Amino acid sequence: MNYIKSLWKGDIPLWKTFWLFGVVGVFIFSSAVDWLNIFFIKSVTNASIYLIYIVTAFSFIYLCFMLVAIWRSATKYNGLLVWSYIPKIVVVFVISANAYTFYLMATTDRNDPGKDSYNIETTLNYDDNYPYVGFWKGDCSQTFGLSINKAEDNMYSVSFCGPGGCFKPGTYRPNTKLVDDQNYRIISIDEIEVKGMDGFSKYYRCGL
Repeated sequence: MNYIKSLWKGDIPLWKTFWLFGVVGVFIFSSAVDWLNIFFIKSVTNASIYLIYIVTAFSFIYLCFMLVAIWRSATKYNGLLVWSYIPKIVVVFVISANAYTFYLMATTDRNDPGKDSYNIETTLNYDDNYPYVGFWKGDCSQTFGLSINKAEDNMYSVSFCGPGGCFKPGTYRPNTKLVDDQNYRIISIDEIEVKGMDGFSKYYRCGL
């Protein structure tokens, strides 16, 4: 605990604060978040949803903590002045880059207005020529799943839907014909498998 306090106050040597706790530490957390985002997109489970929220939040808190620690450590650095300025420039750059990323996330609308996991089935375009249209879940008791709907060029859109809303068609996973896509396995008319980071996960079509 005392070491964490010293790090926060900028009392740890600059090289260790910047390279070890800053660069290496942030890289580890960022890599974990990236991996979980890929896992979350391709294989939705209760564990992946909760885990990605927890790790993302912790990663953001750690980043903020380290930006303050690096700035304070650089301010207390007694060596060449240039080595005090460079870490501060990096801090400003990281803050600017993250602010821009949040701006893009806020202005890029991937939400399908008015749709969520409770009403998505009533909005699907059921068609005999598209036998796999439906709301698919790993377990029909879950409140989230994959909305598979008609798309152009004899393809299907595959979107994630939860209680908080649904992704717009084409923004969650690429449109697909399903039967010709190696990322999907058709088991039966009401059972498919979707490929994710941990292999294929089974989904069942849950009726209205």
